[in-house]
Amino acid sequence: MQRYAKFAPRSTDVQTYLLYLMPYLNRSNLCVFKAIKHLHTFLEAEKQNLRTVGLVPTMGALHKGHLKPIKASKAENDVTVCSTYKNPAQCNNLAELEKYPRSFDTDVALLRHAGFGVIFAPTNGEMHALLRETKFNFGALDKTLKGKFHSVHFSGVALAVSNFFNIVKPHRAFCGQKDYQQLKFVNRLVQERMFHIDVKSLPQVPDQGGLAL
Repeated sequence: MQRYAKFAPRSTDVQTYLLYLMPYLNRSNLCVFKAIKHLHTFLEAEKQNLRTVGLVPTMGALHKGHLKPIKASKAENDVTVCSTYKNPAQCNNLAELEKYPRSFDTDVALLRHAGFGVIFAPTNGEMHALLRETKFNFGALDKTLKGKFHSVHFSGVALAVSNFFNIVKPHRAFCGQKDYQQLKFVNRLVQERMFHIDVKSLPQVPDQGGLAL
């Protein structure tokens, strides 16, 4: 816990700050936030001390392919937040969402092993008020390739990523290049919504059989 103590906000003594963090710290100093307001408090304290923040947005079920953007963010930022939210807005139906693997404990173990620090894992109830209809103008980008067969997918991705950008307010966001069309959407979103965020893209990571992760 000492690694957080020296970054306490100027207006708060170290003991009070550590007591605040206690519910979110596990034995290996892994911070897990499920409430937006608690993540805000933590990040505000970090930014008050001029620490940069990176974001790696995911839907959980983490694997080796996720570690590359996470490690890249850790190398370029003082604090990295990994979101592990299964976004219902990007699925055509409930059955599609239910098929997505749920492995939070495994995700935590993987990130702990990688020496990772901050996980944001909000519930649907926490995100419900933010998952409202928002208009995005992507032209033909969401009507080709994957978008041609999954009509709500990219608008749902844009909605979730936009919300995470507003919640975390990162200096940089890190995405893999496995889903190139989705990466183009993130870059277009940053331009359209005028987010002051530097989007970094990382090359694909092949598994032992050569399949991109």
